[in-house]
Order: sequence, then C-alpha cells, then structure tokens
Amino acid sequence: MRTLLFLLSGFLLAGGCYLLIRLFSADYPPAQAIITRGFAVLWCLIAAVNMLIGVIKVGYGWGEELTIFVAIFALPVLSLLWLVER
Repeated sequence: MRTLLFLLSGFLLAGGCYLLIRLFSADYPPAQAIITRGFAVLWCLIAAVNMLIGVIKVGYGWGEELTIFVAIFALPVLSLLWLVER
C-alpha cells in the first residue's frame, strides 16, 4: 500500500512539474531542463529516504528495498521525461 502511495505522489509531483514546464518554457527555454533535472534529484532523495526507512525501521532487506526504490524512482521520472519529449 505504501508503495502505491509513493508512486501516486511521484506521479502527482511529476504532473506539477510538467505544468510548471508548460507555463515557463515559452518565456524561459532552459526551464524544461532545469525543472526536469530538479524533479529527478528531488524524487531520488525522497525515494532514497523511503528505502532507508524500509530497511532501518521496518526491517526489509537491502535487496527487497532496492527493487522497490528502482520502481518508485524510475516510473515517475520516466513518465515526466516522456511527457516533456513528446
């Protein structure tokens, strides 16, 4: 359940970043790259903290949490990249 909540929040944050890109890229063309990179870095930190909480507090193994980390990080970032490059 927690994984689904993190994925949903990642997609919502990616949607907000896409809205910012659409708003600012006409006036400031580098906004697309800046906002996309900023989202990727921010989301990587959030997903890493989620992974550490799963390992330290909940007691999952590193291998289990690493696969969840990859899914939680990659899906929202790849969806934003796909939307931006369309």
